[in-house]
Amino acid sequence: MLLVGVDYGLARIGLAKSDEERRLAFPHAVIARGASDEEAIGAILRSLEGVPIERFVVGDPIRLDGTVGEASRRARAFAELLEARSGIPCVLVDERLTTSAASKSLRELGVDSRGQKDIIDASAAALLLQTHLDASREIPWESEPDLDDVPPRNGAAQRRRAPARRRRSGR
Repeated sequence: MLLVGVDYGLARIGLAKSDEERRLAFPHAVIARGASDEEAIGAILRSLEGVPIERFVVGDPIRLDGTVGEASRRARAFAELLEARSGIPCVLVDERLTTSAASKSLRELGVDSRGQKDIIDASAAALLLQTHLDASREIPWESEPDLDDVPPRNGAAQRRRAPARRRRSGR
């Protein structure tokens, strides 16, 4: 089952999908929002028809100071509606600056501002989904770590002085 990232916007909604192992996120599609969230959800579900989805990861555009603004309230309401209509759980993740980061990455790849319009939202969705995948990944231990093998902190062993050399007598 896959995770699907959702970058909600008033004009367009970006979608991204994880791989089966949930290690990588890939841009999937950009959906025109249409006249209502209901319309947008219908288009999203059609776009993902046949995709085995475990949950949606919806970006929550919290303000930089950590407070909830109008954009965040809209995204949260959209996530609730998406969960109710699809029957698939939604989780919210902090998406501060994901669109800016996606735009910067696309510029570095040589995509100018005009060319970004059609792909920026899916790229932002992939970025927020990748952040979620990285944060929720469990790192398995093959065995308990052997703390005896841990080197001393701050290079203490390397700073020990060698014994002073003896001077030759007769000088």
